Amino acid sequence: MDWLQFIDSMTGRLAWPVAVLVLVVLLRRQIIALAERIQEVTFPGGSAKFKEFEKELSRATDHAVKVMQNHQLSKTGAFDSELQFAKKSPSSAISLAYHEIEKIIQRMAVEILRIEETNNVVLAQRLLKNDYIDLDIYETFDGLRRARNEVISNDRQEPTESQAIVFIQQAQILFDTLFTIWQKGRKKDK
Repeated sequence: MDWLQFIDSMTGRLAWPVAVLVLVVLLRRQIIALAERIQEVTFPGGSAKFKEFEKELSRATDHAVKVMQNHQLSKTGAFDSELQFAKKSPSSAISLAYHEIEKIIQRMAVEILRIEETNNVVLAQRLLKNDYIDLDIYETFDGLRRARNEVISNDRQEPTESQAIVFIQQAQILFDTLFTIWQKGRKKDK
């Protein structure tokens, strides 16, 4: 094989990879925009959802901002350990932070509503119905609940540390708000 035959055979073998590389470089902005819109990828053996967690967390964040504007926060600092844990295990930190929300809702149910209910969604709805919390607080709770559920059900994609931190910060705001309402409700009963 002489040099001309070698170059000819290499050109034929490299033509497609080079053409694909050139197209990727030329269309990189469009490819990135398309990739950002992908919500779920299904492949043999499973699937991965990309946008659900971010969407639910964004929804919870929007409502938490409204809650923060309308309520005095107590700044309890109850979520410091969860923030530290977010570095090691973001999904576990999210679950722990949500568990704190569940505990305060359970306390409110027993001490303010005087009911023994285990379903936190039902309890939050009862608190809303009885005007202990407003719709923004309920929607913040519901958004955090949905985001936490997405983390639990999606074992293929671990949330990032920054996503866990944002979740925990929103949970802290909700917890502080619920804690303040709980304290006021207990004082009314006395």
